Amino acid sequence: MIRRLTQVLLVLIAIILLLLLINALHQCQSTLSLPQSLLHPLPLPLSLGQPLPELVPRPLSMWIVETSGRSQLTPREMCSIESAALHHPQSTIYLLLTSPILNSTLVMEMMTKYSNIQPRYLDLDTMFAGSPLSQLWLSGQVHRSRWPVSHLSDLVRYLLLYQYGGVYLDTDVILLRPLPQHNNFVSVEYQPVNHLAAGAIKFQPKHQVVKEILENLAETFSGSSWGANGPLVLEGAMRR
Repeated sequence: MIRRLTQVLLVLIAIILLLLLINALHQCQSTLSLPQSLLHPLPLPLSLGQPLPELVPRPLSMWIVETSGRSQLTPREMCSIESAALHHPQSTIYLLLTSPILNSTLVMEMMTKYSNIQPRYLDLDTMFAGSPLSQLWLSGQVHRSRWPVSHLSDLVRYLLLYQYGGVYLDTDVILLRPLPQHNNFVSVEYQPVNHLAAGAIKFQPKHQVVKEILENLAETFSGSSWGANGPLVLEGAMRR
């Protein structure tokens, strides 16, 4: 009887040790999937599937953001990025992804031609922490929105412009010529709609208009209206 109990005990110990080993291996793999050090520049060429470094922004840059969590880009998004890099060779074009991995050989090839393109991983919890939208993010309203990807893009663009300034471009905006050199500008819809467009905008850091937008979003964010947190909130702030 004692011998049988000893055998059972040894089996249980072996199972516990195996579970601990599996957990340790999982933690190791999780660590390997984290973004690279923030202190090092993006290496060239960037290997396919290599973790992206996190965002360490330069002031007054150009921002293009992919908020769906995809690790690949569409041809139209590629055209948008290339047009910005082509017409603004002196600007840093930050391609921000909410996926820590970028699986796109075309982006890698484009980076060899345009050295101003900088893919970066955008950790959303870090982005919103301590910002005017931190409580909104923690509340889960964005996650429960009818258009979470679009509304997340709205919040991220205004936070980037408020904190760092620069130009924000939607991923479907393709530049045919350089943008105006004004300190601040907003765009308008081509179609006859009664609001401004938030797909191509520029503001200096800590601009009062963007501050008002963030305050408005923190209080009146709407997950049931597609344009309420993007062009409409911009239109309201500009009118005031």
